[in-house]
Amino acid sequence: MRGIIPHGAKLGTATAGLAAVLAVAVLLIVSPWGTASGARTKAVASTARGGTNYGVATIIPLSGAGAPYGKLFQQAFNLAFTNINKDHIFNGKLINYYYDSQALPAPAVSAAQQAISIHHISAIQIGFTAPVTAVEPLATRDHVLEINVGASGSNLYGLSHYLLSTVPLGNQQVDLFAPWVIKHEHLTRWVVVYTSEPLGDGLKAALDQVVPKSRGKVVANLSVSPTASDYTSLVTQIKSAIGSHQSSTMVYLAVSGQVSGNMQEIINALVAQGVHVKYGGFADSVTPALQSDPNATTYQYTNPTVNLSTGDRSLTRQFLHTWKTTYRKAAFNPGTVDQYDSTLLIADGIHRLQAQHKAVNGTTLIAALQSMGKIPVVGGVWTLSRKGTVNVPESINELTKTGSKVLAR
Repeated sequence: MRGIIPHGAKLGTATAGLAAVLAVAVLLIVSPWGTASGARTKAVASTARGGTNYGVATIIPLSGAGAPYGKLFQQAFNLAFTNINKDHIFNGKLINYYYDSQALPAPAVSAAQQAISIHHISAIQIGFTAPVTAVEPLATRDHVLEINVGASGSNLYGLSHYLLSTVPLGNQQVDLFAPWVIKHEHLTRWVVVYTSEPLGDGLKAALDQVVPKSRGKVVANLSVSPTASDYTSLVTQIKSAIGSHQSSTMVYLAVSGQVSGNMQEIINALVAQGVHVKYGGFADSVTPALQSDPNATTYQYTNPTVNLSTGDRSLTRQFLHTWKTTYRKAAFNPGTVDQYDSTLLIADGIHRLQAQHKAVNGTTLIAALQSMGKIPVVGGVWTLSRKGTVNVPESINELTKTGSKVLAR
């Protein structure tokens, strides 16, 4: 089943009919710049007046447990594609095709297959560790640039020449987070709650190594299914592991899937039983529901550092102006800026290839990007490593009643 959201529709205001489509669709395709129908859009998709169109597949959760994240992703991507095409960064247009991954591997693979075979895209933007991991063999086989815009799984490091991660991966985040928390927050006892999939397994493995080296101790590793919805047993296990050591315990939530969208339920259940501890998490783990929960103000997490006084000033001014005029009072976070910048990265690569009179495809795009050295972006400067990661500064943050605050950079 295929559903189309017109470009002019406001985010978060789906009609009842569209909501029904979202509820039952296994694969949702949305193209704000024309429908994702029968037109074949290659990497050199079509030569129109003013240049060539290039297709990009954006595979994110638009339904299911990950939909709150997908909505945030969409805001950044819609703005980026609009500004890129308005500014004529290269000769032609960047065409975006949305696919619903449901934050699950199978729908993500189906989406990638369709995007490659029908639209002949040269780049994929995708989030969540399991979908990114599942799509990698397909992207590598077909020489398609795969950009990870929101997955923290440590397993993604160096996974493929065609995979580029624009967020710090789990092992990088843990290396910063755990030593700081142990030293400055004096939280030496760690209860690690993890989902049994690549993200959770990777974060657990990293914590098992880093926490003891930092003079802390992992007192319990508690596994939960990504699709779990009843947390009664899990809450009992967490409370038991904490025991009488609330003031010295960190409960780290290395969770994805349905569990990540329900972290506030776990926290509220523990608070109801008299448990008051600090919680930890990874980049882009904060959902609107968690952000607005008054019991989640002890939740600490890592995020890429965004300094709006650095990077490309003109890009930053444009981002801030168009964000304000498009979304009014809606707030953005470092993840939003990262997703915006990742789309600009594709446009910069195409611009460079056109200037060099080279073909645009996954192989040439990754080579062009890796040859660019320091890349000014909104809120900073990126450098790309040969292992497929973007070197960006990170910060440790904590939720507050009115938003969040930076604890350390």
